[in-house]
Amino acid sequence: KMKKQGLLPNVVTFSAAISACEKAGKWKAALHLLAEMRHEGVEPNSFSYSAAISACEKSGKWEKALELLDEMRLQGMEPNQSNMNEAFRAYGNGGDWEALQLLNDMQQSVTARPTVISYSAAISACEKSGKWEKALELLDEMRIDGVEPSVISFNAAISACEKGNQWEKALQLLSEMQRRGMEPDVISFNAVISALEKGGQWERTLQLLNLMLEYDIQPDVISFSAAISACQKSGQWKKALELLDQMRGVRKLQVDDQQTSDVAFRQISSCFRKILHGSDPLASTTRYRNTTELAVAVA
Repeated sequence: KMKKQGLLPNVVTFSAAISACEKAGKWKAALHLLAEMRHEGVEPNSFSYSAAISACEKSGKWEKALELLDEMRLQGMEPNQSNMNEAFRAYGNGGDWEALQLLNDMQQSVTARPTVISYSAAISACEKSGKWEKALELLDEMRIDGVEPSVISFNAAISACEKGNQWEKALQLLSEMQRRGMEPDVISFNAVISALEKGGQWERTLQLLNLMLEYDIQPDVISFSAAISACQKSGQWKKALELLDQMRGVRKLQVDDQQTSDVAFRQISSCFRKILHGSDPLASTTRYRNTTELAVAVA
């Protein structure tokens, strides 16, 4: 439209248009405009790239975000801290190598030092790839680098330990959060409870459920599911049934998404069946006669 009116778009108008695409979640349109800038002989600036990287971040296109960072360097522009953090956010479910490489780039940079966002994303990458030792190493590097870990940082590290079957480490991290005066959230507790469940530590899972209440955090479906599973694996049928009763007293159990809810309920259903047909005959007859009654108990 500008061309039809005899007006030539410049870096400001192009950048504003890319920013509009970013706000609308149109990452492809943002990249198209960036390419059109070069075709029209308009040199993109750091604001142009920042808006395009942010557009990719909002759509989870981490590969494109990393490509734009490389392109900035080829154009002689040093990505700033904001650019790098946007790329880390875009990283999302990308490979751990890319996240760690990006973190290394920031550590070597003068203008874009690592932040809590970048470190947390890198720790999360280690968690997704099962590298719990590297996750703990990055947590230590944060302190050395003068970056204060957040609850999100600790949660990612705890989850990495949970996936690596390191319940002792997970428990230590939770204790460290408390020593630092940080308030663990339901994600923190659930990750540790799941780690304890994998390690057969049913007594500790019950202790953590009580600790959650002390922090005024209501255990959710995931919390109860892991604790019930821990009791079931250790043959603690009465404790498992007590937890079912405790769930019955919770009017509304909340989880972050339907998929998580479905997984948790499948785990609980599995526990139901094992309780009803387990080695302790009294567990299936004293209070619940069938799975329907058990389902009603937690409805």
